[in-house]
Amino acid sequence: NIFHTCNINCKEKVIQQLQNRGYVIMVGNNTNDQLALKQADLGILTVQQGEDLPEQLYTSADYVISSIVDVLKIIKKERFLC
Repeated sequence: NIFHTCNINCKEKVIQQLQNRGYVIMVGNNTNDQLALKQADLGILTVQQGEDLPEQLYTSADYVISSIVDVLKIIKKERFLC
């Protein structure tokens, strides 16, 4: 799925719409992703950019990773890939 640039509220709505079709995993990296991370069935925050992020963003995610390649490990762990 491809979507135009969204603000924080738009991202949350996109996740909600996708959830009507099934399970949704959201990978985000900044405060504009907070509501979408929280809304998603599985929210993954990536901090590899080294930015100073607020604590509430960390608590909105199910996982916090420092490398994007860890997304595949999480998906395997959560049994979304065969």
